[in-house]
Amino acid sequence: DDKIWSNARFHLCLRVQDKQDSMDMLHKPDAAYLTSPGQCYLQIGNDELYQLFQTGYCGGRYQPEEQKEETVALLSETGRR
Repeated sequence: DDKIWSNARFHLCLRVQDKQDSMDMLHKPDAAYLTSPGQCYLQIGNDELYQLFQTGYCGGRYQPEEQKEETVALLSETGRR
């Protein structure tokens, strides 16, 4: 939808099924030609930035070995507590 596209400054697009899907997202066919899983285009504004990048994947289950208590300390500008 053009209203959504014009009001969204940041566009992320992973590989899509066809050129029209890419055109809807980026106004360019490029995302239809991505070949590697996780490749993505970031578009900011009207091509102020248009960048291809590789996303990360973390598919493992999170199983903490032990519960750790986190402590947060307020430091001064010199780094002292």
